[in-house]
Amino acid sequence: MLNTDKFPIDTTTINVAVLMGGPSSENEISLQSGQAISDALSSEGFSVREITFSNPARLILDKNMHVVFPALHGNYGEDGQLQKVLEDNKIAYVGCDSYSNSIIINKHLSKLTLLRAGVPLLPWKLVTSVDQVFPENLSFPIILKPNTGGSTIGQSVINNQNEWEIFLKKSLPCESNMIAESYFKGIEITVGLINGKSLPIVEIIPPGDLFDFDAKYKFNNGITEYICPPKNLPVEQQNKIKSLAELIYYTLNARDMLRVDMLLDQKTFAPYVLEANSIPGFTQSSLLPKAAEIAGIPFSKLCKDLVISAYSRNYYNMSSFRQ
Repeated sequence: MLNTDKFPIDTTTINVAVLMGGPSSENEISLQSGQAISDALSSEGFSVREITFSNPARLILDKNMHVVFPALHGNYGEDGQLQKVLEDNKIAYVGCDSYSNSIIINKHLSKLTLLRAGVPLLPWKLVTSVDQVFPENLSFPIILKPNTGGSTIGQSVINNQNEWEIFLKKSLPCESNMIAESYFKGIEITVGLINGKSLPIVEIIPPGDLFDFDAKYKFNNGITEYICPPKNLPVEQQNKIKSLAELIYYTLNARDMLRVDMLLDQKTFAPYVLEANSIPGFTQSSLLPKAAEIAGIPFSKLCKDLVISAYSRNYYNMSSFRQ
């Protein structure tokens, strides 16, 4: 990412479109992220246009925009569809390219990619049918979650065969496929990365057993505690985890930003990678911005630097640069 302190650019000359909403189940979270990004960029002097939509077919892209900042979570925002449209129209945008997004959002494909790179993972199985036999490589309890969803929407702990059959009949008609993954009670952490460099680790302590949708956004069951950096995780181990996150960033061909979620063994602190997010939550209280703040990058500067990076990337690609 371009260091805007060393290479100042007149932000008032750059038009930015912030896309928010979208068709996925994470629409509400996207609206919060988009508004926070818009406010931050406006405070930095950019000319910002907020574009809120729910139907991609009705999305109208203004080619006079220099940069698009997608604040879209889940389908259409993180699966590469939007990015492919932007690429075809030669419009600069923040974040991973269309192909990388299509891999990262797909838990099964991203796990296969990471497995080949030697990244430590929990046993898992792709579930595609309501009649699927319980996987031989797993044992109860397990976590069942949508293969391409986010924000832990549709996630559940399955404790026995009866729950397995009930949950599949209830959920698979709404999801194209799901991931069954070993349930592991570990220390929950996340590592944000900017331009391939790890930010301070965030330890997540939910009020219950799972860091679910309520623990993230609703707080009906109590307040989730965030510790950045973790107090009880040795610095040496923190550095190893951050190096692992950077390996994941480059293995998945990420660009600009990524957030990697992991579980740590409570005794040995050995990491197990759960998934990566190419467009993580982006309010000032979201996990990647929290870590950036600890690293000395205020929220408005984080948003500014991401836009300038995308703008500069397009500028030097003369075939797609537009005045």
